[in-house]
Amino acid sequence: MSRPTKCHLCEHEFDAMETPFRKHIERHERRGEAECPVRCPNCNKFTKTSLMNGGGATTSGPYRCPVSRCVAWVSEVDGPGFWGCGECGSIWHEMDNLLAEITSIIEKFAYRKSCYMEVDGIWQPGDHENEVEGYASLVEQEPEDKGQDFVRG
Repeated sequence: MSRPTKCHLCEHEFDAMETPFRKHIERHERRGEAECPVRCPNCNKFTKTSLMNGGGATTSGPYRCPVSRCVAWVSEVDGPGFWGCGECGSIWHEMDNLLAEITSIIEKFAYRKSCYMEVDGIWQPGDHENEVEGYASLVEQEPEDKGQDFVRG
């Protein structure tokens, strides 16, 4: 089955199943997940492919959630300008606020930087394969987030 995908950064169109991520995609499908991060063969950055109804492009970049103790992904939801984490429930109405929170979590926990890369002063999703070994275990040991509201900015 093909997974037509359009990179959210360079807009290159490709079949995600024809990339080295085929087994990764199949694993996400078996888990019943709605989308899966894949690397664009054109720009070499991560984007997501939809696993619903035979595939398709998604518009969001798969950022690791910058909330303490959360190992999930942040995606753009319901159109541009609204980002959310399905695991911890946090949302951001402005990309600048999400990027500021990424900076903040990296300042607190240096290993978090392995999830992101800075391009022209802006955080981009990093290469999942380059995340520090034991990333999930380290994040689970972080102190619980003290935020009182799911809306983070």
